[in-house]
Amino acid sequence: MKRLKWLSLLFVIGFTALQAIPAASSIDQRAAEQEGNPTPDLPEAPQAYSLYLPYMIRPPGSPYKITFGVETWSYGANENGSNLLNQANFTWIRRNGLIWSDIEPGKGNRIWSAASAVDLEGDFKHASEKGKKIILVVRSTPTWAQVDGKACGRIQEEDIPAFASFMADVVKRYSVAPYNVMYYEIGNEPDAAAVNLSGPETFGCWGDPSEAFYGGRYYAQVLKQVYPKMKAINPEINVLIGGLLMDCDPVNPPAGKDCAMSRYMEGILADGGGPYFDFVSFHAYDYYQGGHGNYSNGNWNSAYNTTGPTLIAKIQFLRNLMATYNVTGKNYLATEIALLCQSQYTTCGDDAHQKTKAYYAVQAYAAAIAEGVVGSIWYHQYNIWNETGLMGVNDTPIYDVYHAVKFAGQEIGASNGGKNVSQGVFFIYELNSYKGKIWVAWSKDGATRSLTFTGALPKAAYNTFGSSLSVKSSMDIGAAPVYLEWGP
Repeated sequence: MKRLKWLSLLFVIGFTALQAIPAASSIDQRAAEQEGNPTPDLPEAPQAYSLYLPYMIRPPGSPYKITFGVETWSYGANENGSNLLNQANFTWIRRNGLIWSDIEPGKGNRIWSAASAVDLEGDFKHASEKGKKIILVVRSTPTWAQVDGKACGRIQEEDIPAFASFMADVVKRYSVAPYNVMYYEIGNEPDAAAVNLSGPETFGCWGDPSEAFYGGRYYAQVLKQVYPKMKAINPEINVLIGGLLMDCDPVNPPAGKDCAMSRYMEGILADGGGPYFDFVSFHAYDYYQGGHGNYSNGNWNSAYNTTGPTLIAKIQFLRNLMATYNVTGKNYLATEIALLCQSQYTTCGDDAHQKTKAYYAVQAYAAAIAEGVVGSIWYHQYNIWNETGLMGVNDTPIYDVYHAVKFAGQEIGASNGGKNVSQGVFFIYELNSYKGKIWVAWSKDGATRSLTFTGALPKAAYNTFGSSLSVKSSMDIGAAPVYLEWGP
């Protein structure tokens, strides 16, 4: 429930005076930037979607297939909720998180029962028994190690070795049975600026606007000490960059917007941090703008009828950055994705919103597969923040998005290849599922259009929620993604 505190940051974060469309990120500093209807003036939908080259989903040397996941606060204790997640074929379970300040309130004094008190260890056991991949966020600097008196803030330089020692003990305890945690995320949105936050938040706040690369170089220094210690305990574990917020596009920033935060990752690479992590973790949100299928994120120049989900722009930015610094062999995880709805701008919770959220999830998943993101984590299982939940806090109601991601997991989960084959007025992603070639298609502007096949017809077709469709030489497709199975 700590996420609810983010709403209080609405007018605190320093970006609220800017006029760009709210950045689709996890901090709610974006909410009140426009009066009235926030829907942007969008260009006409292009006739061809050729902005991005097709990528096979597995980067060179990567053993991973694309799979989907969810963030939750209780995977083991809530049997009904965990059963629903299991039925949805989620592979990744993200838990935020292990609180360093609770485990080590005094330097060198480990109180592991603090993790048991919130049933974190029970969640690990249950997820391991079900064969899930657990992503554990480790955060919250103890008072004795704080730089600026904020739990979300940096670690004092002289106490970085103590944090490295702590993380080695975390790996020693949790990377083996019965927990089997193999993915460790160092912080959550560390690029958020400490100056804008009060301290107890569940994200950041290591960012420093006064430093080059927004303080990313300091994060690299932490990785250089932490990573070897963790790998020495268990070389099979994976270290993740804390999920990057990346508020806006620094290459093509919106008018009047300072996008220095998004240079944080470059700071990590510029300081030689490339060898000291295994995964780049990032967050990508879009904003519902009202009506069926309508969403956008102006801070990344993304919209439903031009580029598709913001995830695409962010992964392209990160991939290009890594290439610039000649860093290879890394994998990418979108550790938070969702469609945000803010009631001060548009109606949330009605049928149009719920359907759009379902469509968006499938679109984002398909794009992630084609763009080489090995895991896409929906935030959140429960409807606790900006109407993003798969279900209500008591596991009811079950929203449309849950049924959509459940069928997506069945159809395109564990794909081993994909590319963008969009044409004309349609977004089309061709994915290599266990069923063979599958197209995920929807119209670019949300209007119903006829997709005509000039050669062989698909062998089967399904709507967003898994209902069978009649296969015809010309099929009507609108904002709702359609699955077209071509077979082996």
